[in-house]
Amino acid sequence: AAGNISTGPTRNFTIDTQPPTGLAIEAYPPNPTNGNTATFAVTAANATQYRFYLDDTWSSWGTSNNKYYEKLSDGQHIFDFEAKDDAGNVSAYSTDHRWTVDTQPPASLAITSGPSGPTNDNTPTFTVSATGATQYRYSTNNGVTYGSWTTSASYTSGTLSDGPYKFIFQAQDAAGTISTGPARDFTVDTQPPASLTIEAYPPNPTNSISATFAVTATNATQYRFSLDGSWGSWGTSNNKYYEKLSNGQHTFTFEAKDDAGNITTYSTNY
Repeated sequence: AAGNISTGPTRNFTIDTQPPTGLAIEAYPPNPTNGNTATFAVTAANATQYRFYLDDTWSSWGTSNNKYYEKLSDGQHIFDFEAKDDAGNVSAYSTDHRWTVDTQPPASLAITSGPSGPTNDNTPTFTVSATGATQYRYSTNNGVTYGSWTTSASYTSGTLSDGPYKFIFQAQDAAGTISTGPARDFTVDTQPPASLTIEAYPPNPTNSISATFAVTATNATQYRFSLDGSWGSWGTSNNKYYEKLSNGQHTFTFEAKDDAGNITTYSTNY
C-alpha cells in the first residue's frame, strides 16, 4: 500500500513443439529365427526416453534405447516403440517390426530312394523328404563330413571306391533349425563274378536227348542259361536241365550275377 516494489526470481524455459525424428530400429532378430529371445536397439534424434511394445503390451518409459525379450513363444511377434524428448513431445515409429519364432525342426525325415545293400553304382543317387525343410546337406560317411547346404532334395555322390558306406542327411528350415535324418547302409561293388566254370556237362557226342549242366562262379548269387541263343530267366540255381533235345549240334553258355548286379558272361560256350 505504501508503493514499495520487489522483483521476484527468474525461471528459464524453452518452447519445443518438435518431437523426436529419425526413428529407426537398428538391431533386431532375423526373420524367421529359431531363437526364443530377441534384442532390439533403436535410435531417435533428440530423444531422451523410450518405451517399447511387444504383442499388444507397452513397457514403461525409460532412458535405455535397448530392449531384450526372452521365452518367446513360437509364432509371429510384433515389436514397436515410441521416443520422447525432454519437452514431452512423443513420436511413434512409423510402422512395426514383425518376425516369426520357429523352434521346431523339420519333421518326418525319410530317404525315399537310393541304394540299400550292395550296388554296382559308384555314383549313387538318393532322394529324401522332410516336412518344413528348405535346405539339405548330405554325407556318405555317417555324418563325419557333410557337403554344403542345398535346396535340392536329391543327391548324387561323387565317384566312390568299392567298399561300405553309410548315407545320412540333415534338413534345415527357414529359421535355421536342423534335424538329422535316418541313415542307410550300402556297399559299392563294381567287381563282377570271376572264375566262371562249367563243371558238369553232357559228353560230346552223346546219344541222349537230355542234358544237365552245373556251373560255378566266385561271388555269384544268380545265374541264367542260354541254349542255342535262347536265354532263360535269372535264378539262384547253378544247375540247368534240358530234355527232348533235337539231333544236331547245340550251344550252351551262361551268365553269373552278384548281389550288386554285376554280370559276367562265360567267356566261350559249350
